[in-house]
Amino acid sequence: MEKELTTALTYVAVAYGITWAIIFIYLVFIGRKARKVEKEVKSLKEILENKS
Repeated sequence: MEKELTTALTYVAVAYGITWAIIFIYLVFIGRKARKVEKEVKSLKEILENKS
């Protein structure tokens, strides 16, 4: 019984770790995309200001 509990807890811990790793990777990906969009918006604003 104790071995089954240890195995189950190991699986839960691994699943928990994988979940947090995926969340972290997703946040890094979203952060990079957001920075790219911010740069594009800044560039477009500069273009529009120069045309006015």
